[in-house]
Amino acid sequence: MLHETLEFFPDEKKLSAINKRTEKRKEAGKKRNYPSLYSKTIGYEIFEMLISAKNFLYPET
Repeated sequence: MLHETLEFFPDEKKLSAINKRTEKRKEAGKKRNYPSLYSKTIGYEIFEMLISAKNFLYPET
């Protein structure tokens, strides 16, 4: 897993560019009063999808 990650980010320039873009998106989200829009992690989004799927399949009575 770590080796694949290192291949995905072969040098520090790309990694720092991605981090800068992420920070800019977070700042843009804060300016528009949507702080959670850009700061949500992928895991949290998957968690939300699972919860909504569970609620769809098994609605509370």
